[in-house]
Amino acid sequence: MCRGIEDRGGPPVKEIWLFTDCAGEKFASNFNSDISNTLEQDVFHREGRLAGRPKHGSAAGNLFKKWVKLCNGESLEGKELIRKGIQ
Repeated sequence: MCRGIEDRGGPPVKEIWLFTDCAGEKFASNFNSDISNTLEQDVFHREGRLAGRPKHGSAAGNLFKKWVKLCNGESLEGKELIRKGIQ
């Protein structure tokens, strides 16, 4: 039996564009390549008792992990930032 793409189970696949401002510590995503109508979000808390700590949970998922992977990749610095951010 040969299965085509229309026969597969699960949600449809969507292409999402990811944008980062590594120096500014910001992340954004969109369903197209137009960055002008995206909402840039800080990947670190800027105020309050969590100031300076990474933002892990949001409606868009784990902003910090997405940002650090794009900006620092799988480098030792990136892995260390992720490790420190989880603590």
